[in-house]
This record gives sequence, structure tokens and C-alpha cells, in this order.
Amino acid sequence: MRRQLRYNPHGRVMSSTTISYDHGHVIIVLAPPASPRFICPSGYVCVFESFNLRGIHAQINQPLDQNIHLSQYLSPPWLSLHNKRAHATKIDNGNGSSVCYPSGAIANSISSPWNNYPFIFLSSNTNC
Repeated sequence: MRRQLRYNPHGRVMSSTTISYDHGHVIIVLAPPASPRFICPSGYVCVFESFNLRGIHAQINQPLDQNIHLSQYLSPPWLSLHNKRAHATKIDNGNGSSVCYPSGAIANSISSPWNNYPFIFLSSNTNC
């Protein structure tokens, strides 16, 4: 909890394991890497600091159709992802290069260079 609040002190503590940012659009879940595999809630994309959907992660559902600076909330690299949104989610470098995850996609291992791209983009009406 302290590490996360030092990294970004602008969050609101919701419980002993969750911190909310940006009016609840980004929720950081503080789960240790050895914790059971996490299933992302419907309507969110979850980006994890560990492989296989484990450990500390961000649950994001807004804003749509613009780059969200993911590294404001989590420390890179992002090592796995679960897209439970109805539309595509992209990890983007901000210069036109991205990797796209369609609705329902699970990436148990995100490789370089994408795992260090600083942005995530939530599409409002398209898929990959």
C-alpha cells in the first residue's frame, strides 16, 4: 500500500488491497505475485505487473478513445493482460506503434517492447 501511494499519492484508499484513481476509472489491486490467478471484472481491462494474471494490477474502464498514461498508476513492465471489455484495448507507445487485444483476450505473457509501452488505449466501438 505504501509503495503504491509513494508511486502515485493521488489515489483514494478503498480497502486494505485497493486504491482508486481518477474517480474510480482506474483501480489498483495490491495482490502479491503468488496470489491465485485473477479474473478481471466485466467491463474492464486488467493489466498486471506479473505473468499469468497474477499480482498487483490495474483495472481500467475509462476514458475511452484516448491514450491513458498507464505508468502513472503501475510501474512497468506490464507482464500480462485480460480484456473483459466489449471492444479492443491497445498497448501503445504514443508514436503509432501498438499491440491490440480484442474483447475477451487474455495475454499471459506480454513480450518486449510492448510490455514497456507507456499508454493504454480503450476503444469505444472497434475490435482488432
